Amino acid sequence: VAANRNSAIEVRGEPGKPVSNIVFSGITITQTATTFMETYEVPSGGDWALYRGSALFVDGPADQIEVSNCMFDQVGGNALMFSNDVSNSRIVNNSFVNIGESAVLMVGSSKLVNATRGAGRIPSRNTIANNLVDTVGVFGKQTSAYFKSLSDSNILRDNVFFNGPRAGVNFNDGGP
Repeated sequence: VAANRNSAIEVRGEPGKPVSNIVFSGITITQTATTFMETYEVPSGGDWALYRGSALFVDGPADQIEVSNCMFDQVGGNALMFSNDVSNSRIVNNSFVNIGESAVLMVGSSKLVNATRGAGRIPSRNTIANNLVDTVGVFGKQTSAYFKSLSDSNILRDNVFFNGPRAGVNFNDGGP
């Protein structure tokens, strides 16, 4: 049973028990619940708030997670989130269509707003490539195709993002 209201799939590591080497490929996730009336948090020194959850939610510690060739269609909240210490993972060749909030999020946790390695749990060294995002923010308006907060050394390349109410890409803080 998913802990987040709009999750179809959740992967959660625990300290000392990380999850690793998991592949999600060729699946469709659709019509999850909306989250715009749920509790939001401000993850860092930026000006955005978000719901920490998504249709496919990975919460670290996690390593070598792959999401490829999947379709996220009409999910009510965020589509895909790497939360906390998720590293060396790939989000490639996916389609995101009519997303209620944001499509892909990399969101860490820290003490205050310090996103330096070792000061908190942050997504790092992940690749987000060759994805198509068509229409985000169907319900929420503070949304983006790609959102990053308290994360480090992720590669964002060769994606196509369009049709959103605010930002195609949002680097929410000045962290590394």
